Amino acid sequence: YKRQILECFSRIFDLAEINHALRMRDSVRNNLNIIAELEKYIETGEVEKVFEKHLAKNPWLIEPTWISKTKSVHTQDYYKLLSIDNGEETKLYTDIIVEVSDEIYPLIVEIKREKATKYSTPNVNEICTQIYNYQKGLSEHLSKEYGTIISADKIKAYFICGQKAFDKLDGNDRTKLQSNGISLRSYDELIRTSKRIFEVSFGEDLEL
Repeated sequence: YKRQILECFSRIFDLAEINHALRMRDSVRNNLNIIAELEKYIETGEVEKVFEKHLAKNPWLIEPTWISKTKSVHTQDYYKLLSIDNGEETKLYTDIIVEVSDEIYPLIVEIKREKATKYSTPNVNEICTQIYNYQKGLSEHLSKEYGTIISADKIKAYFICGQKAFDKLDGNDRTKLQSNGISLRSYDELIRTSKRIFEVSFGEDLEL
C-alpha cells in the first residue's frame, strides 16, 4: 500500500515537471515572437508610437534583467506628462517611464524609430538637451511628491535608436551621454541580447 502511494506521488511530480516545462517553453516561444515583432517593426519602418507601445509593454527588451522582475517593473505608457502644470506651452512629454526594484527613482526611456530621417538621427547635444528637460521635469515632480529636493542628475535615462543613428555617435558622443546619465542602446542590440539569453538559457534549438 505504501509503495502504491509513493508511486502515485512520483507520477504526480512527474506530471508537474512536464507541465512546468511546457509552460516554460510556451513562455519562451511567446518572448521570441515578441522579439520577432520588434524585428518586423524595424524592417517596415513603423512610426515611433508603435515602438513605444511595444517596449513599454515588454520592458525586458530594454534590459534583460527586468525579465525576472515583472512584478516590480511598472511602465507608464508613451507621452507621460512631466511638467508641473505651468500651461500647455511648457508641458513636457517623454516616451516611457519605467520603475525598477533596484533603482530608487524611475528611469526615462526616450526612443527614435529606425527609419533614417533627420528627426531619427539627432546629434548628441540635441539628445542630451531633450533628455535633460525630461530629467528636470521628472525630478521636480518627484521632489514635490516626496517633499525633498531631488536633482535632475539622479534620474537615469536610456536613449534607444536605430543602427544608423547609433553608428553616427562616436566615442566622444557616447562619453557625453554617459556623463549625463544616459545609457545608449540600438534596437539591433536589444534584439541580439534578448535572443542570446534565450539561446544560453534554453538551447539554440528553440523554434518559433
